[in-house]
Amino acid sequence: LFRSQQHLQDMEEQLEAEEAARQKLQLERVSTEGKLKKMEEVILLLEDQNSKLSKEKKLMEERITDYTSHMTEEEEKVKSLNKLRTKYEAVIADMEDRLKKEEKSRQEMEKVKRKLDGETTDLQDQLLELQQQIGRA
Repeated sequence: LFRSQQHLQDMEEQLEAEEAARQKLQLERVSTEGKLKKMEEVILLLEDQNSKLSKEKKLMEERITDYTSHMTEEEEKVKSLNKLRTKYEAVIADMEDRLKKEEKSRQEMEKVKRKLDGETTDLQDQLLELQQQIGRA
């Protein structure tokens, strides 16, 4: 009987130890499940952030493509305008040269005109003198 009681007591202690171990394992399982759930939430959050960042990256790449295309167009416009400017500068330089030549020609013509005016006046004076001499004679 004593042995049976001892055996029963040993079994009760073993049962209590197993129950404590089971409760400990249950607590660890609940804790692990909580950690797992938090990790799953973090994964979902990170996946959502990754998706948003991927969309933002795609939009940025599209913007860069648009800006690059626009910049290329603007560079072509600048090249075209520079060619026109060079052409117009050459035309202006040519016109300035022509204007200088015309001014020089005009000055020479004025000089010749003054000379001819002077000669005409001298000839008129000489003619008047001759007429006066003829009229006296």
